[in-house]
Amino acid sequence: MSDTVIRCCKCKHNAIIFQKYSGMHLCPVHLVEDIERKIKKSIRKNFKIVKNDKIAVALSGGKDSTVTLYVLNKFFSKRADITLKAITVDEGIKGYRKNTIKLAKSFTEKIGVEHTVVSFEESYGITLDEIVKQKQDQKPCTFCGVLRRGLLNKTAMELNCTKLATGHNLDDESQTVLMNYLRGDIERLVRRANIKEGFVPRIKPLMDIRGCSLCHNK
Repeated sequence: MSDTVIRCCKCKHNAIIFQKYSGMHLCPVHLVEDIERKIKKSIRKNFKIVKNDKIAVALSGGKDSTVTLYVLNKFFSKRADITLKAITVDEGIKGYRKNTIKLAKSFTEKIGVEHTVVSFEESYGITLDEIVKQKQDQKPCTFCGVLRRGLLNKTAMELNCTKLATGHNLDDESQTVLMNYLRGDIERLVRRANIKEGFVPRIKPLMDIRGCSLCHNK
């Protein structure tokens, strides 16, 4: 007995994902259409893109940051007044970052976006691997997140960017809110909604997109 084929609710082609919150099965074409529609709505509602904006995209080479750069380039590449730049941070993780940097470079070359690679070693004089060896009693993310955010902001400012886009999706945002709530860190929850002086304003185009949608998981 053959498996039942589930069809897309919009076109009757084979579905690759089921959205529990909408009740829809979607094929690849309509999944992308649905994601892009939500991203456009989120940008209009939460992040005002204005004339002469220069948007830096934090590009790790992973799926979320690559999707972020892809959709922003698709939405704004025809606008001469909007500039996109990609920034990749090399933390100095042996056997990992080299490949993702290669993927990031290949993608930016393909779509014609200026790409800047900066490293912990050049900026701080030490790699993340070296930090971990010195601070074995603490988790790597304790240092990595702070140093990475600082370097992204510094580079975006040096490139005269007016906004810094990250690939945080709805799952990431929910996790951050929950962790801050469990810690009782109300100040940090409030701070997330404000622009901090000395920092390039951040935008999160994927903030309303579930991570599983980007993976095409059912």
